Amino acid sequence: MAGSSSRRGSALTVPVLTNTTYAESIEFLGRHRGFGGDDPLPAGTDSLARFARAAGVHHARPGLSGARAAFAVLDDVRMPDYTKWNIVYLPKQQRIYWRTTAQERVKSIDLRTFANAVRHAGTCPRHRHRCAGRREPAASRSTHRHERALVRCTYANMVVGACAGRA
Repeated sequence: MAGSSSRRGSALTVPVLTNTTYAESIEFLGRHRGFGGDDPLPAGTDSLARFARAAGVHHARPGLSGARAAFAVLDDVRMPDYTKWNIVYLPKQQRIYWRTTAQERVKSIDLRTFANAVRHAGTCPRHRHRCAGRREPAASRSTHRHERALVRCTYANMVVGACAGRA
């Protein structure tokens, strides 16, 4: 994106993101109680209001951590008739959590499982000749077939513990 930048560590003073630039959001947040200003936290659904409320919820619930804390923040900034899904990334735990309005139960995936499945797919007898390091032109049909087969084999290993076609 044009004009985009990333922040981490101490440069990410509030671990919240919305659709407004982080610099604008932090400046707006500074006008509100608890963050240096006198205004109450806004109740609107625009990006800056959601940023301020999310920051407020994050600071008001120091006992919550991980996915529970993130979903508590997302619950507070949910936009009726607009929010269709939420996703929470916890890179240190190597987990991703998500839910949809159609399926409110939180689901998750352990990324270590995926990494192990990819390693397995590379040794799957059905695909070994393709996974042994042979390189093909990026646009070749064979490479695309191989990539699809690798994804199918990886997914099969994650779901049932074995690559389709493995003896």
